[in-house]
Amino acid sequence: MSGRRRSTTSRWTARVSIGAALLCGACASPTFETHYRAGTGLAAQGRHAEAANELEAAIELSRDAPVEADLLIQALSELADLYRSYPDLQQKQRAEPLLLEARRISSQHRLPPRSRLDVLERLGTLYAEDERFEAAREPLEAYLEVVRRERGAEAAYASNVAMSLAEVYAQLGEREQLEALRQRIASPRAADEAAGGAELATFDAAALYLEPNVRDVDGVGATVHFTKADMPLVVSIGEPPVAALDSTPEATRRVAIDGFRAWERALRRVDGDFALEFRDDDPDAAIRVEWTRRPRAFLPAQGEISYAIVAGALRVRSRIRLSAQPIPGPKHRVSPAELRIHAVHAFGSALGLVDCARCDSMMSLAWLRREEFTPTDLDVRTYEALTRRSNGVREDGQPLAGLGGAALPGISAPPKPGVLADLPFINTGRGDSVNVDIAPAGQRSFVVTLDTGATDTVLTSNYARAMGISVRSAKSDPYVRATAAGIPIRFWVMGQRVVGGGRGPAHFDYALLGGQYLKHFVVELDFARRRVRFLDPTSHRAGDREGEHVVELRISELRPYARLELGRGKVWALVDTGAEVPIAITEEKAAELGIAVDLEADRISHWNVFSTSTSTLQRLPEARLGSLALTDVAVQIAVSDESSVRVARWLVDETLIGTDLLRNFVVRFDYPRSKLGLTPIPRGSSASEDAPPGG
Repeated sequence: MSGRRRSTTSRWTARVSIGAALLCGACASPTFETHYRAGTGLAAQGRHAEAANELEAAIELSRDAPVEADLLIQALSELADLYRSYPDLQQKQRAEPLLLEARRISSQHRLPPRSRLDVLERLGTLYAEDERFEAAREPLEAYLEVVRRERGAEAAYASNVAMSLAEVYAQLGEREQLEALRQRIASPRAADEAAGGAELATFDAAALYLEPNVRDVDGVGATVHFTKADMPLVVSIGEPPVAALDSTPEATRRVAIDGFRAWERALRRVDGDFALEFRDDDPDAAIRVEWTRRPRAFLPAQGEISYAIVAGALRVRSRIRLSAQPIPGPKHRVSPAELRIHAVHAFGSALGLVDCARCDSMMSLAWLRREEFTPTDLDVRTYEALTRRSNGVREDGQPLAGLGGAALPGISAPPKPGVLADLPFINTGRGDSVNVDIAPAGQRSFVVTLDTGATDTVLTSNYARAMGISVRSAKSDPYVRATAAGIPIRFWVMGQRVVGGGRGPAHFDYALLGGQYLKHFVVELDFARRRVRFLDPTSHRAGDREGEHVVELRISELRPYARLELGRGKVWALVDTGAEVPIAITEEKAAELGIAVDLEADRISHWNVFSTSTSTLQRLPEARLGSLALTDVAVQIAVSDESSVRVARWLVDETLIGTDLLRNFVVRFDYPRSKLGLTPIPRGSSASEDAPPGG
């Protein structure tokens, strides 16, 4: 480690989980926002000194109260612009430190590219204006590289930044770099093709995330995909009824198309015939885009592939749903940059790629935590392998029903005994939280986060209203809805909570499915297959699977605790599907077990609805959970003097086990018998790949 501390970001809670958040809308503390909005308004009126004072006040307040990172970056950048542009303020020397602070914050948060690009452009321009050409080179080069990756060479080399960098190269006497840049400016398409010609990584077949992407009439999985005969793929996309934040309908449409084209650029590296053609309204288009105000899970974009058998021939079609305002209310309009990156992910689904648990991919369950929002080499290779598969063939090797005159299979068999519901994970892009749609078939979706660390089922008021629930402040009894598992769900609606994330709070809209509902079932989580099954406890129990380890649970306040051997002792650890950690423990409880805090270990920031905390990330050689031995165990220790609050305090033994460890198993919570079943997932599967037994 060389004595260095690496700052990373993680999300976990026990009672209310940040992993439960299905959509985040920008917000900030009212006092900060009041000063910030006043400052930008005064700047627009040309009252520069007053504007600077307001922005200074906003930034000063952010040092004591967390502020949404993206908004703080804007405040720092705009104040720097004022000081740089208006000498009468006599503060030009302060512009550079403000921009450097904005860049530091942007590097510590998973923000849309727009935030990073604004800072890089301003910083590079400042240095160039001051004739500090050596300093200007790095941020300007970084700007062009981000734009080239995210938007293509044309957007990068047609920009003013490219011209500024050319001037920097000329001043530095960098003739070779200057000539290469001039060629890219003159012919950006050639630069794009040259970049696309870079050597692709290769992967073993087992590393690809290929799976059936449709189901036949009897429920058997099958694979379909577009072919060369479908090229160019026609995409029908009109203008949205609601534009993205600070944008127009026309510009919002262009942003979505730009996201789709990221796949065109990437896939041409293996298929020169792959091409997209965009039309306003074509009912026969291969891919149809629908703008909606009520998207499933309130996500800005989702895609899916489907098929039809027409006169014995296979016809593959896809649908993409986009929304610039996925949750009702003007505060929940997404920015163009946010819409674009969601469009990239959705288009991968429309091409027939499935989700993967943890892989270097835009289809990963944690794709929103990536540094770059562009298809990866793994995505390209997986799509290449998909198109090499026989089109329309089932897992059993038979053609789809009706294809080429194939006989229809028998009507699907009844569900397996005791399987009340078998539901796929909903990919929200935020990691290992288990999100499922528990609504009965044909009814409005009811996407919840399965959180064993929560007692009740709770919805935020924004989420409830978006679902069409009439929220009443005086209501003293729970709301009730039907579910796919057959047992009605009773839930409560709570007010919006502000969540701190490093220096940035945000409103999170979520629905948590807690123990009050889960107690009726044996709940099975298969992280490799990314499915949840609600099982009838009269037909299923922990221990009836081959190779399953059974661990005794203690159910306290409807939360499951398991006895964990750790360090020199044993603790009751909350088994929490709403916590994206391996094992988490307070510093004091760790000391009782003989585990010392490593002051040189990596620091990880956590936040929840209460406040923020900091943990060290350490590894122990072993631990034990019932009969199951865990090796090379990852443990996060909440450091007392670096945390304003730690929700682990209210846990029985201030310890919890989260999804970073659970994802290595098929996990079954047998609530009626107070048992936990753990069946190890074979190494190399999508959930356990590159993950040690201890998480």
